[in-house]
Amino acid sequence: MTAKEYLEQIYTLEIKIRKKQEKAQRIKENLVAGGISYENIGDARPRNCDDVIGKVICEVAGYLQEIKEDTATLVMLRITADKAIQKLDDESEKLVLERHYLFYDSIETIATKMNCSTRTIYRYWNKGLKNIVIPEL
Repeated sequence: MTAKEYLEQIYTLEIKIRKKQEKAQRIKENLVAGGISYENIGDARPRNCDDVIGKVICEVAGYLQEIKEDTATLVMLRITADKAIQKLDDESEKLVLERHYLFYDSIETIATKMNCSTRTIYRYWNKGLKNIVIPEL
């Protein structure tokens, strides 16, 4: 896995979580509209998954658990990526990689913030990607 692929996982996973959260919110809205309560689902799956409503609530609980697990993975990935970025020697490389991969700033935005050209930012970005040590997974 390249450094770029490693760091891009953060954004990809965050988008995946947001989509799941959006879907879960829609499902919850449908449940409320249908008079089904999901409030007491908790962390464990309900035991009564035999009837239609029970099956729906079990599916929602499983979906919410997936979101929690993905979120925990995202947090650990962000922490390890940040540690790897902070080990770089060049401050400009650190700043560019951090702003781009952890804060999702565009290259143009970073160039404006650093008061330099996009070409210079791309140079820092490419050097940073070459110099970063990818943590063992």
